[in-house]
Amino acid sequence: MYKVLIADDEVKVCKLINNLIDWDKFGLVVIGMVHDGVAALKFIEDEQPDIVITDIRMPGYDGIELIKKAKEISNEINFIIVSGYRHFDYAHNAIKYGVEDYLLKPLKKIELESTLTKMIEKYKKILDGQHEKEILKKRIDLDERLVKENFLDKLLHDPSDLALQLNILGGSSIKEYFNNTYLCNFIDGIYQGVIIKPDLTVGDKDEQSYYLLMEKTKDITIKNLEGNFHEVIITSAKEGIICLINDSFDTVLRLKRYLKLIRNDIVKMRDVFVDVRVTIGIGEMVFDAIEIPSTIKGAKYAILNRLVEGTGHILKGNMIRSTIPSIYEILDNNFRTKLLGFIETLNSEGVILLISETLEKLKQAKDIDGEYIYEVNKEIYDVYYFGITKGFAKPQNVLSNEDYDKYFYMCDSLSNVFDRLSKEIKKQIDQINEEKKYADKKPIRIAKQYIKSNFQLPITLEEVSNEIGFNPAYFSTLFKKETGQNFLEYLTDTRIQAAKQLLADNKRTIIQVAEEVGYTDIKHFTKVFKKVTGLTPSVYRKLYY
Repeated sequence: MYKVLIADDEVKVCKLINNLIDWDKFGLVVIGMVHDGVAALKFIEDEQPDIVITDIRMPGYDGIELIKKAKEISNEINFIIVSGYRHFDYAHNAIKYGVEDYLLKPLKKIELESTLTKMIEKYKKILDGQHEKEILKKRIDLDERLVKENFLDKLLHDPSDLALQLNILGGSSIKEYFNNTYLCNFIDGIYQGVIIKPDLTVGDKDEQSYYLLMEKTKDITIKNLEGNFHEVIITSAKEGIICLINDSFDTVLRLKRYLKLIRNDIVKMRDVFVDVRVTIGIGEMVFDAIEIPSTIKGAKYAILNRLVEGTGHILKGNMIRSTIPSIYEILDNNFRTKLLGFIETLNSEGVILLISETLEKLKQAKDIDGEYIYEVNKEIYDVYYFGITKGFAKPQNVLSNEDYDKYFYMCDSLSNVFDRLSKEIKKQIDQINEEKKYADKKPIRIAKQYIKSNFQLPITLEEVSNEIGFNPAYFSTLFKKETGQNFLEYLTDTRIQAAKQLLADNKRTIIQVAEEVGYTDIKHFTKVFKKVTGLTPSVYRKLYY
């Protein structure tokens, strides 16, 4: 049994939550109810609950403070925030500290049960041993929902295998093939693809908010569509929440009404996701299972077009593209040559200038669509990725093309797309530059350490350069560049600094000091010491005695 703590300054709210759920059904037990943040923290320290359901505002510590302090005790505790306040700052801070969900009062049983179910599944995955994980994986592989989601993902991202199978089978047996292979429940009628795409003004530190919004959007979509059509398949992808609807013609005509309800439910979350906008892309109705890939592709085309037409609309994807220029007119050979040249020299400013010029060309171009913007953006990143991985052996911080694609779909406008591209490339190149500088300086750091450990000996430039594996001439040039001194100047300075410390000790003679810092000729030592300090060793010693 997993242990639950309920914390709310209102006794009646605690009792309401306690009575709202059949805890045994979920394998949970409520072990306490407290009414202020201090008592809640003490209870957490003593009892180590697995789940804490807490109000955002309580005396002592508020919900955010409680989460922060409790996470210091145990990072394994999961929190559900319950609040009557429609305040974005509270929600944003809660998300930042890793709460599982943020629910608004009046609390709905179905929402709390849904959140608890996710938590329990998460605990099971953590606690299961390797053998149990393998068993679970086999069960998941057979799970009807996941098989269907895999089918939908293939339609969108890897349609080539399906296309080959469709050509082999022919139209008459395609529906049966989908039903048998992917556990679908298709009937003769209409098929329609839909993508629901929420957008936020996403910064580098707000991606967690975006992915939480996507999860919420999927839950809302499932709630509104499943059970209202004969067959509904829903999955999450980088493009948004992908849906495939199958039913009779008359029933599918009602789809738009449900899509508006979905959009309204998502927009209602603006107290948590302050700037959320929802775009819905709809593929054309098709009458044969063999055309399912076409309607899914049309929905994707519509979602990409929000980069041109703006977010917040219901867009149709008819896939009839206007006459648009080839991307190679925008990204000609001159562009590629310049881009690869800037990459080779790790000139991030040059790359950003090229991207900025391309953005201006696109703003001036006529009849371009979202797919064209995607193709241009992808081609730039492909060329960049080729150049950076070819020249620098795939640095660790460089995103793969697939990972960058996820960032692309987080963008909600033409300018946002190219701004994100510029920032990502600049961040990567600047980091490579820093790593390169560090790598270049490492041999000099080793050389300096060697000199400091052996300056008493008659060491030479050749000896030190051999120690770090460099040619003496190259080492001499690099050493001067990094330290501002040539080898002999640095060695002399190291010896004289050591001599100054030894001269402060009256027990040593000046001859002994000279020998201890690497000089066998007292006259030469005196001459060098005076040149560096302006004083003879004996006069320098008088400063102390």
